[in-house]
Amino acid sequence: MMSHEPPKLRFNSFKRQSSMIDPTDPEKKIVRELEIRRDPLLEHGVTIAPHLTDKVLFGETDQDLLHELVESSKQNCFMCPENVEQSTPCYPDSPMLPGGRIKFEEAFLFPNLFPLSKYHAVVRMTKDHYVSLRNQTTEIWSNSILASLQFIKWVNSIDPKSQLFTINSNFLPPAGASAVHPHLQILGGHKEDCALVDRLWKRSTQYYETNNQCYWLDLVSEEKQRKDRYLWDNNVDWLVPFAPLGINEVIGIFPMVRSFLELTETDVQSVAEGIKRVLHFYDQEGFSTYNLTIYSGPLSPPVKWFRCFVRIVSRQNVVKNYRNDIFFLQKLLGTEVLPISPEAVALKLREHNKHQKHDSI
Repeated sequence: MMSHEPPKLRFNSFKRQSSMIDPTDPEKKIVRELEIRRDPLLEHGVTIAPHLTDKVLFGETDQDLLHELVESSKQNCFMCPENVEQSTPCYPDSPMLPGGRIKFEEAFLFPNLFPLSKYHAVVRMTKDHYVSLRNQTTEIWSNSILASLQFIKWVNSIDPKSQLFTINSNFLPPAGASAVHPHLQILGGHKEDCALVDRLWKRSTQYYETNNQCYWLDLVSEEKQRKDRYLWDNNVDWLVPFAPLGINEVIGIFPMVRSFLELTETDVQSVAEGIKRVLHFYDQEGFSTYNLTIYSGPLSPPVKWFRCFVRIVSRQNVVKNYRNDIFFLQKLLGTEVLPISPEAVALKLREHNKHQKHDSI
């Protein structure tokens, strides 16, 4: 009997053309090339439109405006060292949360006063009110993630039915941040509380039941073979996805980690180092803001069909009267639009990575 081989991942791509008459020459036709892609797992769409590079989508960061934003927001910042103890709420005191908060080096965790989930904590990442992308470090990220994990373990000890957790970041107002001070947000609750993670879990389960393989491990294997979107391996596999959810998207997949409860300090150092590399690349490319989420499978018991992973996207720059980078196509039609292909982003990031000094893990 022939052994069962899981089908290859479906990297569906469709070529399209849009044509029109040149407004400067009625005898000349303009033809625009488009590529439509679908994500292999969730099947969300992306339109790659290279001609958009001729259109100003992301203005150059206004350094004077950024400086003004940083300086004005320092006044009464509730996360700065002189205010954080007095201005933030706390959880009930317990051995895992002495004083109702978590302190890990400069990382400082407390409840969000305006929660969006059953459990919603904030991690002040550093004492510094502002840290540019080029100055973000492995240490800042590893301390902040470790504080987040301690909180998640505490919740799991008191409420094991809450199985869905994410670790998230908005950096600066164009990326949705209401506070300039670098911070993470941890959301926790039940699978019904986050539709995207619920869908990730369901599709990952379906793939495993159909193929007797973990989608995330198959994805890493396939991308390593293809090479054009694979970036590097530092105990986490980093790649640019075939159909990104955002501009300059990078994901890092933990090949051996199924839930946040399985993450070791070495794992945290590895992902923190990778995040730093990506953010330094964004800075080199002229971007000043980003969003980030770290995803986990159900906390316990660990499942075979999921692997923890991080997703990072660049966002609109700090410029006066900036154009929002999310419009009807993403918000109402569920399709991202990219001026540059994922393969081109990966090529630039690999080149950037060659010339950087990296922290040893």
